[in-house]
Amino acid sequence: MITVKDVLQNKPQGAFIYKIMYNKEIPFYVGMSLRDIQARFKTHMAKYYGEKKYPDRERCQEVVTEHEDLRFKCTGRQTHGYRTIREIFRKHDIDFDFFNADVELVQLSSNPLNDYGTDLAVLTGTSMPFTNKFEIERMETDIIARTVPLANDESVHLAEKRLKKV
Repeated sequence: MITVKDVLQNKPQGAFIYKIMYNKEIPFYVGMSLRDIQARFKTHMAKYYGEKKYPDRERCQEVVTEHEDLRFKCTGRQTHGYRTIREIFRKHDIDFDFFNADVELVQLSSNPLNDYGTDLAVLTGTSMPFTNKFEIERMETDIIARTVPLANDESVHLAEKRLKKV
């Protein structure tokens, strides 16, 4: 099993659907990346650990964080799911080590895909109903519906209830 830290340090190449795990059964977050998964994980680090870049700007949702084990800053924009899960974790005094959380990667291509993923069918050698990123998004949505991750915007409203069962 690899961790968030491993993804940030080793920069896996290609297109992925990924699950950042809260524990062995419950995903914290499910996402996808057509290329540069490290950049996506930098954004996740900022959303989870980050502080507002411009606290004096009420509407600005930019967040930034640094970590002692990384040589770079992580930046992103705060989202409803991450803001809500951080509040729930604070409320229940949950100390989730996001940086060392396990990650499940499903590699869809060993090469980065273009922005629209139109090269997906050629790279995988399979016929897909859509030969672009929408097919990957459908796969991601199916995983979210089956696993109900804690911090995705679509399922964060169920997080507190799910955590009480743990």
